[in-house]
Amino acid sequence: MADFPIAGANVRVAYGWEAVAFGTVATSIDKAFSQGVKLSDFSIDNSVEYVLGCGSQDAQKSVCKEFKGTWGVEFVLSDPWFLRAILGAAPADAGATPFTHTYDATAGINNVQTSMSIDLSFDLDTDSHQILLGCIANTMNLTCAVGEIVRVRLGGNFANMTKDTSMLALVAAVEEPFSFAAGSLEVPNATTIPDVQSVEMEFNRNNDFVWGLGSRHAQKNVSKERAWNIRTNVTYERDAYFWDHVLGGSGAPAAAPAEVATAELTISNGLATSDMRKFVFLFANVRVEKGSITPVEVGSVVKQDITMRARTLTSVVVSNATETAL
Repeated sequence: MADFPIAGANVRVAYGWEAVAFGTVATSIDKAFSQGVKLSDFSIDNSVEYVLGCGSQDAQKSVCKEFKGTWGVEFVLSDPWFLRAILGAAPADAGATPFTHTYDATAGINNVQTSMSIDLSFDLDTDSHQILLGCIANTMNLTCAVGEIVRVRLGGNFANMTKDTSMLALVAAVEEPFSFAAGSLEVPNATTIPDVQSVEMEFNRNNDFVWGLGSRHAQKNVSKERAWNIRTNVTYERDAYFWDHVLGGSGAPAAAPAEVATAELTISNGLATSDMRKFVFLFANVRVEKGSITPVEVGSVVKQDITMRARTLTSVVVSNATETAL
């Protein structure tokens, strides 16, 4: 049979936690990242070095050094379990429907990140089934905007991989997609900012893979400094909401602007009791770094672009119908 091109409809994606050791294939690869998943990055770099020597203008040899892989997925927010990849460890489960799953500063937001095995299947004439091993999430971007569904970008590195010709069974997301229609932003916590147009969170773990003698594959991962960044666009209605925080005071720029104690982003389906589904991101020690007021013209609504950074991500609390985190 002749070979044929494929589209994304012929690709399957799933992941599982590597419980045995970094780079050892997960026992169960049975989780969908969320609804509407797209594979945005799958790249391999053999770190080739060409060897030049006297007698020829052309390279005389080439050497493959470290194996380096990068991965990235994009999806619509629904299932929450991918959070463990960027935050560190499993959450604490509690309650009854809706159950709560709390990623907190002492348990879930860990210095050591849980590695994943990401399973990719390409439905070719001869199927290509590839499992990326030692996958570490380095960055997460979550974007909410008025009139939009909530979108997530997750990406990082992988240390090794395996490949065969079997085909992964389709793994479907469970929860429904979220929009920002029932969302809210509070700065500080319990002070709701009105008419928020958009919020973007960026989490960066600044990871480094460690290579050692005896293998061209990474053997360990080191998570270094963490950054929790928040950007928002809001209508300009009151100085106290953001502009006074930019200045550090209500009358003039302060000599030493104070941090805001807390900030909280809530993403909800707007329902109640057992039908309620929700994500609540709580930050502490929030610095309002930058602010701008634009555009200022007769034909436009005046808005503020605000950039913040939190020193602490206190907790992420997820409410849904699943009793035990996956």
